[in-house]
Amino acid sequence: MEKSRLDASPGAMPGGAADVRPSDSALGGSADADRDRGDRNRGRGGGNDGGSAALGRFGLFDALNYAFLAALCVSMIYPFWDLLMRSFASPADSMSVGFKLMPSQWSVAAYRVIFESGDIFVNYWNTIFRAVVGTGLSLVVTSACAYGLSRRTLPFRNGITLFFIFTMFFGGGLIPGYMLIRDLGLIDTIWSLIVPGVASVYNMIILRNNFQGLDAGLEESAMLDGANKFTILFRIVLPVSKPILATIGLWCMVGHWNAWFDALLYTNKPSLSVLQLALHNLLTRNQSSEMQKLLSMSSDASKLFTPMSAKAAQIFVTIVPILATYPFLQKYFVKGILVGSFKG
Repeated sequence: MEKSRLDASPGAMPGGAADVRPSDSALGGSADADRDRGDRNRGRGGGNDGGSAALGRFGLFDALNYAFLAALCVSMIYPFWDLLMRSFASPADSMSVGFKLMPSQWSVAAYRVIFESGDIFVNYWNTIFRAVVGTGLSLVVTSACAYGLSRRTLPFRNGITLFFIFTMFFGGGLIPGYMLIRDLGLIDTIWSLIVPGVASVYNMIILRNNFQGLDAGLEESAMLDGANKFTILFRIVLPVSKPILATIGLWCMVGHWNAWFDALLYTNKPSLSVLQLALHNLLTRNQSSEMQKLLSMSSDASKLFTPMSAKAAQIFVTIVPILATYPFLQKYFVKGILVGSFKG
């Protein structure tokens, strides 16, 4: 009975042996596996070929390009490095001429004398107060003005914009500006360093372009919920414009930190001096009272540091705080500028 079934089956072989030929599905699976292994081998080979091709495309232009960029970086970094090393150098190393990466003898006398003078802390306070308050006021005033000019329903919007742009090209000049500050009663006050730079037309235009590019549905939905213009500006528009605000805020802060000419014009009290004005006086008057004051603070000052070391130390004391803010706001630079430049 069993033999008859085997004989009757299509795969039966003569002599009672069963047909053990692989089925079509098994052959298909084996062929697919072979193709997969071949594809993987070709992929590895293709990757090597791609790497070789990439290396082959690295030609003379690429080598010159990398060399030029490396030389450009060195030319920018080395002056700061040389100045930093001179601020820590001994008198002999500070006055030496030539290429030197590090001083043979280290000294912190210049920094110690600068911080012991006491004036540096007054200059720091004035500069920080000016930078923080000036930047905050500038962002508030510029944002409010830019938001108003970005609304197409504002009457005479184009005329008002042209009026602002006119001030970018034509100004009253130095003497009328001084007379205005004097008539406002701001001479010898810290506000004479803040109020004149509160509004920036350039920053206002960038912010206006950014506000015009925002989705109109944000404002419409807020108005349906009962929000007024101030609520829309401070709780909706400004929070979604953080990149451009951070970029403009950094511009304003750096501008206030580096400013010294307005302090030279509008202030006469030493208690209102800022860091950059003190640095200007130190650098432009080699044997001035400022330098003599530093040198006279120690009986053997000439053996501890030189005027060159004092200048280098003062420069780094001035620029390090503002340089420390760049890593925290750097990510907003490109994004903020691009966002504010799409619409005109």
